[in-house]
Amino acid sequence: MVKRGLIFILSLIIILALTGCGQEQETDPVQIGFVGSLSGRVSDLSVSGRDGVILAVEQFNAEGGLGGRPVQLLTRDDGHDRGQAREVVKELIEEEVVGIIGHMTSSMTRATVHLINQERVLMISPTTSTSFLEGLHDFFLRVFPGHRAETRALAEYIYNDKGIERVGVLYDLSNHEYTIDWYSHFRREFTARGGEISSSVPFSSGADFSYNAVVERILFHEPEGVVLITGGVDAGRFVQQIRNSNFRKPLFGAAWTKSNELIHHGGRAVEGFNLVQFFDPGARDEEYLAFSEEYRERFGREPEFGAFFGYEAARVLLWALEDTSDWSAESLREVIINRGTFPGLQGDFFIDRFGDSIIEEKIFQVKDGAFQRVDNQ
Repeated sequence: MVKRGLIFILSLIIILALTGCGQEQETDPVQIGFVGSLSGRVSDLSVSGRDGVILAVEQFNAEGGLGGRPVQLLTRDDGHDRGQAREVVKELIEEEVVGIIGHMTSSMTRATVHLINQERVLMISPTTSTSFLEGLHDFFLRVFPGHRAETRALAEYIYNDKGIERVGVLYDLSNHEYTIDWYSHFRREFTARGGEISSSVPFSSGADFSYNAVVERILFHEPEGVVLITGGVDAGRFVQQIRNSNFRKPLFGAAWTKSNELIHHGGRAVEGFNLVQFFDPGARDEEYLAFSEEYRERFGREPEFGAFFGYEAARVLLWALEDTSDWSAESLREVIINRGTFPGLQGDFFIDRFGDSIIEEKIFQVKDGAFQRVDNQ
């Protein structure tokens, strides 16, 4: 009798222990990763993107997470260095994250895309736009469009709307997968309309160089305008130097340039600066206004395009995790591709069967120290 009682008690203890283990597993955090250039001179974009992801995760957890399981965000700094990028992505994979949001620049994405495909881990980039990654059936997706629509819109604006036929181009080789590809598409679009590239001057923000020397080279050929394919910090400094050289003709920039750092480092010199983007800081969509207010309260500053697209990328991944219990890269990719259209903060956006995004482009100009939309709305 005593023996049977002991057996019953031991069985009960084992059952309770197993039940406890099951409950612990059900409340364990679900880990996702973020990787971007959080240090260095092009860090403004990635810091902004990371903060957008943080806000999306915090909101998601406040609403109950994944069936009561919180989402834990693991962040890594790729240092805008290809070797470091591969190492930190390996770290995230070893941590068994269910998906990675990143990178924020095309060069870093191209440095690790083979790794995430090899290890079969889903990666969603907020702002990578190189066309080298278009039209591929792989585990890389993005919420930011490729270069074709962007360069077409800017070339048309410069040539048709501004009446400019000769432009010089500056581009940063530290993000060459983005800048060279962007320049190639822009040159094709601009010359197809009858325009001419008077000169193109590369530089590398990761090395010592003279702003003055670069500007002298680009202005020597007397362009009617200058296009900058750089980050916001360098763009602001270049504009200062260009205006100091008494060049008063129009200046233009790629989407990467649209950062508050442009205005901060350029000051009054960047008034009238033109660029193309897919994010409108002056939009009045109800959901965007709510996002902006929460972002300001959380981080003490206005959201930039990195934060906007970081938030959108995080929401796509979180929606996919909600929509399937199979969190393999194959399943998550299928869920996202099959859904196709997503409700964004500024209207719907579309992710096609290759994981590439489609959004309407917009033209902005710096007016009174702020980005204001100048194309037809």
